[in-house]
Amino acid sequence: MALWWLLFAARARLRWSAALWWSAYPLAYLVYALVRGARDGKYPYHFMDVPELGWLQTALNAGGIAVGFILGGFALVWIDGGRPLGSRRYSR
Repeated sequence: MALWWLLFAARARLRWSAALWWSAYPLAYLVYALVRGARDGKYPYHFMDVPELGWLQTALNAGGIAVGFILGGFALVWIDGGRPLGSRRYSR
């Protein structure tokens, strides 16, 4: 899929706000995992194990991952704007 996107997808179609929208699913999953972990005591990942790490460290871990995820999204939008291959952007 990534190769197809790089070579054939229309160029410069992504907007900068898309990177923030892409983070909605991971944020919803984080909330779900924390609520479920609080209910049954089982956390899916060590970096979000609240009883072991505490809320502050869990929030710092989640924030660091979120920043990395959003920066990765911004990088994809930036790459999309400068790809030499792919069809030209069409007007709406």
